[in-house]
Amino acid sequence: MTINFDTSKLRTALRTYQLATLKDSHTVVTDAARNFVKRAASVTPPATGKLNSEAKKRGESIITGDINHIFVGLSPALLEKFEQLRAQGVPELRTKSGRLIVRSTDITVPSIKGWHYANRRRAGRVRSGRRSTAAIKAVVLAQRKKDYEQRVVKKVGLLMAGWNASAAKLGTKLPAWTLRHGTGGGRCAVTKTRAGIKIRLENMVGFVTRVKGLERRVQWALNAQAGALERAATAIMRKTARRVGFRV
Repeated sequence: MTINFDTSKLRTALRTYQLATLKDSHTVVTDAARNFVKRAASVTPPATGKLNSEAKKRGESIITGDINHIFVGLSPALLEKFEQLRAQGVPELRTKSGRLIVRSTDITVPSIKGWHYANRRRAGRVRSGRRSTAAIKAVVLAQRKKDYEQRVVKKVGLLMAGWNASAAKLGTKLPAWTLRHGTGGGRCAVTKTRAGIKIRLENMVGFVTRVKGLERRVQWALNAQAGALERAATAIMRKTARRVGFRV
């Protein structure tokens, strides 16, 4: 699926900035594209405006929360006790103090990954609400749950990695937790002619079109880049006007 964005504001801003700076179009467009990639990445989940470690922690926390929502991790001894109690017709497992550990609706499953994927929405998050099967938790060994969680949290940054190829091509870099996923999730094509330059950026991560609000975020990044160019052009023109004696 291809999503096309409104670049009219950006094209106008590029022309204004080029007139103000007298730079060649190749330089102006390439610099703008480089800055846009950083802006687009900064609003690609789990980031919400900044490319920092907090975004990574936010993504990891979401994954951990999802997994805790659908799994109960037990020690080998408790899991054995749980299975024995179920075989005896006792549906729940409680601590000596009476705290509920495993509910009567909870079940054992052959595959942790299978249960996780069965409970996920199209965009990857675990379902919630009345239509969710997460009201039923899967009872697994605590170590298996921990190992699975550690594998899954390493996927944080995968969606943002769709901008890695563009960042590399244009001479900028995204965070290490995004770079670890490589450049296969996107494309960047730069076409130079005598008439000018054309840059095509693509985020091709498989689930990119299913991420709620991402289209709006990328459009914001385009408009924000246009605004930055317009402000820079205005500042340059005012400075030039003052230099030749105009009051601005």
